[in-house]
Amino acid sequence: SIQVVCLKVRESELLTCDEPPYVVARAPPEVCAGWQANRQGLALFKIEGVSIAYSDDATATDATAAVRVERMEFHGRAALKRADADSLSKLLFQQALRTLPLTIHDMAQAAERMEPA
Repeated sequence: SIQVVCLKVRESELLTCDEPPYVVARAPPEVCAGWQANRQGLALFKIEGVSIAYSDDATATDATAAVRVERMEFHGRAALKRADADSLSKLLFQQALRTLPLTIHDMAQAAERMEPA
């Protein structure tokens, strides 16, 4: 499922607003030159298939994650009033919302588990 996200364009990297930022994608400089960004360096991209991959040597206390995107395409310059890029959690939440939608039944079950006995 395709979603439009706002990312920071820095040299050849597309970044989230997280601290530290996650690199969503890298591209050769000649490709990046065609992307138009606003004054804050923000641009919109159509992405599909967002996921996180953890390295094999990651431990519970030192998890290193890499963002993976199946497809990506430049969509346009971000609005001038846009102040920051989207966060990784927003990208993942929107992906889940489009691919694993909640049903009324799911919400009712969750509410039942939350009610005190």
